[in-house]
Amino acid sequence: MKDIVSKDIIKAIAFGIILMAFFSLFWLGTAGSNLDGILMWALFIVADFIGLLFIGYGIHLLFVSKKFPKTQEGDKTIKQKIVKKFGLTFGVEGLLIAVCAILLTLSSHQEFIIPLTAIFVGLHFFPMASIFRRRLDYYTASFATIIGLTGLILTITKNISVSKINIFVGIGIGFVTAFYGFFMIRLAQKYKAALII
Repeated sequence: MKDIVSKDIIKAIAFGIILMAFFSLFWLGTAGSNLDGILMWALFIVADFIGLLFIGYGIHLLFVSKKFPKTQEGDKTIKQKIVKKFGLTFGVEGLLIAVCAILLTLSSHQEFIIPLTAIFVGLHFFPMASIFRRRLDYYTASFATIIGLTGLILTITKNISVSKINIFVGIGIGFVTAFYGFFMIRLAQKYKAALII
């Protein structure tokens, strides 16, 4: 019984998977839009497949969540704290990205938007490790941050084109978001098996 979770947790996983769908589409789409020919279309197909898979599975989970037990009163306080911390972290990340994008656009330095956004994405995963008690987040946070920092350094030094930097960063962060999506699907499958639906 210890692996039986509440319907609220299943819904949270479902929304998380759907969120990863849009993030994966954005990052892989960013990389694809800087490619040409067959490589561009190949990456678009992969991005669309991942996006549709995640959205479809997320919707499936929302329906399946009805079969899970309701959240116990004692767990509601814990849930509220997690939601509050997650919302704060996600909100700060979004605000920083928005402010940077506006300032960089106004100063005609749009080439820095993608690598800096990647850095913020990577950094926001560090507190997630504590919020969700997942060691995995430290590894993905480090990987994503390194990808973003590498992109930033390459943009500053101008050793390669902005287009190639966006491909590198887009694929790197797209890998991270897709990985999270598949990780959450695997977790949901474990919970579904424990429920014996």
